[in-house]
Amino acid sequence: MPSDQELSLAKDTLLDYSQKLGDEIIEREVFEQDSNVIGFTALDETYSAYYNVYGTPQFEFFQVMFRFSLSRTIANRLGEETVTELVDKEENPRDVGNEIINKHDETELEWLEYQLKQRVLNSDTFCEIDTTEKGKMNGFSVFSLVFPYEDNFSLSDYYSSTEAVLNTGEKGSDYLHHSVQVSETDDEDIELNIRI
Repeated sequence: MPSDQELSLAKDTLLDYSQKLGDEIIEREVFEQDSNVIGFTALDETYSAYYNVYGTPQFEFFQVMFRFSLSRTIANRLGEETVTELVDKEENPRDVGNEIINKHDETELEWLEYQLKQRVLNSDTFCEIDTTEKGKMNGFSVFSLVFPYEDNFSLSDYYSSTEAVLNTGEKGSDYLHHSVQVSETDDEDIELNIRI
């Protein structure tokens, strides 16, 4: 297990590597106090995509992660005015997206998840399907492990991992952006239209 100092040095090395790759650092210090997670968030200019890099003292690796939220995408497509009309002031706008997903036909969502997995499962990355509280697909996470504590770990190793994560994330993101549309019904209800 790495010490706190080793963990901090490894994070700084990865942050430096991201900058050397030309990525913009959005948030330098991402901490989760309860789990001792440290890391940062970066924006890759090539993919115009955010990714997170984080590690914990319990493991001798860091994760490079891309996340896609279907509920956030739905809320963005509806627009701020529509979302404001649909939610109470205390609610999170993403809750609107979750409600729309939860009302949608489970068979279509299962097929969408199956098709998504065909695009994002590969030998270079790991993938997890994110779900709503009712167990319906709400996006995905793609991640790869990097090992900055190893003596032979290099910028090239880091680049390969981030490239694999972002390339796979973009494939899944493009598929969901193309396949999932939002529309208003005659009775002013909002629904998903999934192209299968």
